[in-house]
Amino acid sequence: MIDSNAPIGSIFHVLQTKESPPTYFRTNKFTSAFQEIVDAYGVAKYQEANPGIFTIITFPFLFAVMFGDWGHEARRHITVMVFGSRYVIMMMALFSIYTGLIDNEFFSVPFELFGPSAYACRDPTCSDASTAGLLKVSPTYPFGVDPKWHGTRSELPFLNSLKMKMSILLGVAQMDLGIILSYFNAKFFQNELNICLILL
Repeated sequence: MIDSNAPIGSIFHVLQTKESPPTYFRTNKFTSAFQEIVDAYGVAKYQEANPGIFTIITFPFLFAVMFGDWGHEARRHITVMVFGSRYVIMMMALFSIYTGLIDNEFFSVPFELFGPSAYACRDPTCSDASTAGLLKVSPTYPFGVDPKWHGTRSELPFLNSLKMKMSILLGVAQMDLGIILSYFNAKFFQNELNICLILL
């Protein structure tokens, strides 16, 4: 019996079990929402690599790749403090602003942040632009997609191809990160079967 200062003595039994104890991760108000996202898919055991650290960057960035528009996300960034998961929304907004600048989209409209395009037509009518091409009149656009792509007939194939290839590369990198973490966990626990099955 254990003395717990209760009017009736408490009885304490130690149960022998093979189940692993629940994992406790120390989080703060910034990291707790990201850890909850990871825990929704599975909780790491003690001494395993916690993917919650990587989720702080990868989750908002992959969201931003899908919805990169710096005008919409600047508006969302203003209202971010209203929600309980405000830090997740804030990180998604910041990364969406970044990818919106790369995609050169502000409320789905091209934005000439660094001046006009580096390319121009040969004459004011621009009649031979599809056959002869455009002239390079200034240095290459310093950041993001050149605004001259917007409004052209090849805008949609070019931008869709660019975004699709970038999404595939980032998705494969995300999956590779998960496989690498699983490998290190299996190596730490000396589980050769998992090492063989994960890497094949």
